[in-house]
Amino acid sequence: MSFVGALTEISQTVIGTVDAAAVQRICQQRIREKAAAYARIDDEVTALIIDRARRGVGLAVISNGFREDVLAWSTCSLAREFQCSVFSCAEGVANPTLRSICERYAGWEFSQR
Repeated sequence: MSFVGALTEISQTVIGTVDAAAVQRICQQRIREKAAAYARIDDEVTALIIDRARRGVGLAVISNGFREDVLAWSTCSLAREFQCSVFSCAEGVANPTLRSICERYAGWEFSQR
């Protein structure tokens, strides 16, 4: 579900009506705020991620979020340091499991226990 869809559903449930223009304004504000957050990564975090990537440590981002939340991920200066970026909105699930992600993207197989 998109952020717009979630806001629309919540509004309809709580107050019985939806102000579509307000929902769109809120959504656009959220997109801008997420993009700004990707642009201002803490220097210590940046140094750590770059160090690990240069040492050959495989890095992945697994995040549950709305499509609108990750639109600007590719513009993040650290995005290229990650071998795999998985977002629940793209996977069609609320919370992708580490197991399913490893099997799908890394080709790892887990035995049934």
